[in-house]
Amino acid sequence: VTLEEYNQWSSNRQKAFLINTYNAFTWKLIVTHWPVKSIKDIGTFFKSPSEQEFFNLLGKKHSLDWIEHEMLRPKFKDERIHFALNCASKGCPPIRREAFTSERLDAQLDFQVKIFLNNTAENQFLIQERQLKISKIFDWYEDDFLRLSPSLPAWFALYIPKFNDRLNYDIDYKDYDWTINGF
Repeated sequence: VTLEEYNQWSSNRQKAFLINTYNAFTWKLIVTHWPVKSIKDIGTFFKSPSEQEFFNLLGKKHSLDWIEHEMLRPKFKDERIHFALNCASKGCPPIRREAFTSERLDAQLDFQVKIFLNNTAENQFLIQERQLKISKIFDWYEDDFLRLSPSLPAWFALYIPKFNDRLNYDIDYKDYDWTINGF
């Protein structure tokens, strides 16, 4: 795909393409360096694996960080992408068994959010105790989640029925598990 072709696509087609490309190249990176116990094992002292430019896309050599931080996040401003991108680690949201498509993208992204929020290994919403034990993703990208919501509890209320976002919660971010998926 050339940059000119890409620029002619709809916003949803661009977003789906970039998400699918990110996920495919993440797994290509893992397979190329197999066996590894963590994607972090692939990085160097000077460059994380996501900073390494190892694939050509839209006519130039790029990195996974370029897709996520220079294309997806700034252009689309859609916090749901954090649940679509798969970093090949247990702590990240699961990879879909199908490609993201422009026609079904919003439903697919909403589904990914719900799957991740309901993963009790990554997120625990202890409402009565007023305690949230949530993924480090919400800490790292808090600004993305607060773009449309005044607080993380208000954002959670968009996806979790009966979540009381008017309560004050203690928020504890869980350690991120960088172990390769499937181990």
